[in-house]
Amino acid sequence: MATFDPNEEWLGHVQPVGLVVAPVVLKAYELVPEQQTRSDTEAIKPHLSLKDSGPALLDPWALFADILGWRPGRVAGSPGGAPIPDDLVLRIEESDIEIVPHWAVADPEGGWQMLVRVEAAGVDPDGRGALEGWEATPHQRLERLCKDREVRTGILVTDCELRLIYAPRGETSGWLRFPLRSLGEVGGRPMLGGLKLLLSSC
Repeated sequence: MATFDPNEEWLGHVQPVGLVVAPVVLKAYELVPEQQTRSDTEAIKPHLSLKDSGPALLDPWALFADILGWRPGRVAGSPGGAPIPDDLVLRIEESDIEIVPHWAVADPEGGWQMLVRVEAAGVDPDGRGALEGWEATPHQRLERLCKDREVRTGILVTDCELRLIYAPRGETSGWLRFPLRSLGEVGGRPMLGGLKLLLSSC
């Protein structure tokens, strides 16, 4: 009889593209998402818009702080955090633009763990020319920023989803997508557990 694997359940919902995190790796490190309850679902609902269109998150930082436990002292660019350092800004000379993370999560051992972009309402993460100045998609821009600045992990927040992008320099990138509105539904509890497993308490 097959053994139920909670990691396979939530990974099945987030449609992995390429290799980001594998169930076998999570199992090896004994990383298992906590089972989400009704109270967990109710806790995230106030952060989500009730409208079917437009940005799902009323205040992206509030969700990261309240649900995932992110602390301003460790996140440059966040409300109350340090400013984004100049060495994380990437200038694309051929297009005369700069790619700048909105937030950068500090690594306790030095350097940076993660770069975050929160795109404006209506921006398609896969739309070419969705942002001015360069035809690369918002997703491609964040990948480029992560690889050039040698920060392996990026988060892209758009109207409907949160993407966790793994973009090591010199290697193939991969990513996961978390549909934001689904996180406030009963059927989204496995995904909410997976999101907390990967991103809580940065």
